[in-house]
Amino acid sequence: MSLYIDITKRLKHFTLSTSFSCHPGQLTAIVGPSGAGKTSLIRLIAGLEAPDTGTLFFNNTPWVEMHKGYSMPTNKRKIGLVFQEYTLFPHMDIRQNINFGASNTIHIDELMHTFGIYHLRRERPHSISGGERQRAAFCQALASQPDLLLLDEPFSALDVKTRSFLCGLLADLKTSLNIPIIHVTHDLREANLLGDAIMALENGQIAPDWLSRQYHLHNNLLYPNTSAYL
Repeated sequence: MSLYIDITKRLKHFTLSTSFSCHPGQLTAIVGPSGAGKTSLIRLIAGLEAPDTGTLFFNNTPWVEMHKGYSMPTNKRKIGLVFQEYTLFPHMDIRQNINFGASNTIHIDELMHTFGIYHLRRERPHSISGGERQRAAFCQALASQPDLLLLDEPFSALDVKTRSFLCGLLADLKTSLNIPIIHVTHDLREANLLGDAIMALENGQIAPDWLSRQYHLHNNLLYPNTSAYL
């Protein structure tokens, strides 16, 4: 269940152009300055936007073949999505939110226990903290048993304790989930902790030199430990 992507998309100030792959059990961290095209890339993979040119294959199945005018609808791509802002329905309690769209309700309670929110299952989103809502958003994304997990700055608005908990949990889960994970973050330490590969984007282009500049700027305090830099 590998993801292969080679696409371009004209954005407001530049053209996003990227080619890479991500494999089961692998987390690819995408870093770069604000406005580099990271969120646009997530939206293109998810099918929320269509590229101008290129292809995207998942498990040898075409999701995008722009030379044929084809882009598979988002709801057929079997992906889990977690954004910076939680996406919970305010009129549903936490368990109902997680259960919505779940492929197998048997695992719902297990997920809530894993993410430490089982005791909040009857609460509405407005009555719990932002960190607890984001834990619920992770459960919601995983309840559908996705083939691909897309994370767009999921930890950036969280307090240090919750962020540390979720980072540790994601590091443990990525092997057991055994699916490709694409993780957008502005935090290089986070990318180094979680990433099996790191891809830097700058002005829509893959930019390994950007990483080198950042490590030099921070006096090598980031301790890169990943196996690959894309």
